[in-house]
Amino acid sequence: GSVAFDSTAPVVPTGAGCSMEATLTVFNRRHAYTTITMIFAAFVVNFVYYGFIYALPQVLVGMDLPVSPAVNILIACLMELPGFAFGIYIGQTMDRIPSMTFYLSGIILSEVVFILGAGVLTGELRLDGWTTETAQWTVVAGVNINRVIISVGWTIVYVYVTEVYPAICRVTGSAVCIGLGRLGAVFSSLIFEVAQEHYGSFIPFFVGTVIVCFLNMFMTQLLPFETRNMKLTDGEDEPLKSGSDRA
Repeated sequence: GSVAFDSTAPVVPTGAGCSMEATLTVFNRRHAYTTITMIFAAFVVNFVYYGFIYALPQVLVGMDLPVSPAVNILIACLMELPGFAFGIYIGQTMDRIPSMTFYLSGIILSEVVFILGAGVLTGELRLDGWTTETAQWTVVAGVNINRVIISVGWTIVYVYVTEVYPAICRVTGSAVCIGLGRLGAVFSSLIFEVAQEHYGSFIPFFVGTVIVCFLNMFMTQLLPFETRNMKLTDGEDEPLKSGSDRA
């Protein structure tokens, strides 16, 4: 028998030319802001996660807590498991951009709570009416809230970058955002050590974390595309459509 050949079928480019086209699409006029914002969002989630977990053993050692620093860190790591489950729930019930706002707000809250409690316990902050017990449980709350919410951040940020680009550049866009975002993990420990040495305190590092989270939150509010329940596009000229528009 014969094999039918459709001469009108589109030819999908491959190789270096396709890769260059995808890269240019990721940074074109339509997607440039999204790409820059999501590179920064991936950087922030890496920076917060690895910076916090790197600083924690060094900071907790100087505090009088109900349990040892090692046990506190173990509990904090275990809190990431319900955090990922919570992230899945958030991803199914909230739009992507509000979800990122929620996670960043939670990180800011946890960092501020931790700074206050840790500052009182180490004597770097003096707050009227704060007892040692209050500061101890404030530190514990800040650490564990941080670990739960950062897991939500991993889930939402990485889901969004895999949804927002059209098929012709989806892999490239995801790779650029996730790959460059890993620089946050690379530099977090270095920045902590430099800040600690320069200021003689751990507090400026965590204040800096709060600032980058605020900046990230502002940038995400300006993202042009919401992807939850949207039909993912195949071509650059196709607009994102609501899931209700599917045939």
